[in-house]
Amino acid sequence: FFNSMVAAYTGWTDSRNDPTKAVILGNGEPVDGDALLDIEKYQIENRVAFKWQAGDIIVIDNFVAMHSRNPFEGSRKILAFLGGKRVGQKENRPV
Repeated sequence: FFNSMVAAYTGWTDSRNDPTKAVILGNGEPVDGDALLDIEKYQIENRVAFKWQAGDIIVIDNFVAMHSRNPFEGSRKILAFLGGKRVGQKENRPV
């Protein structure tokens, strides 16, 4: 959640996107930009980077970790798996 707000405020500036208006509160007022920049600074200072090698995979629990990637050159293969409870399901199983 926070990484999306920070990305909208810091990274999407073009003719259609004004970062100062991209993230607003429920009452329509803009979110404090300095607070978003502080969150961005915290994210950068506390991130963990992995040095990838051929054949590596990573599993990330979106409920406990934010994730991103740094720019790179070359190709990549994206594999995704979604899991969790289905409506009415009593236990966690892959969906």
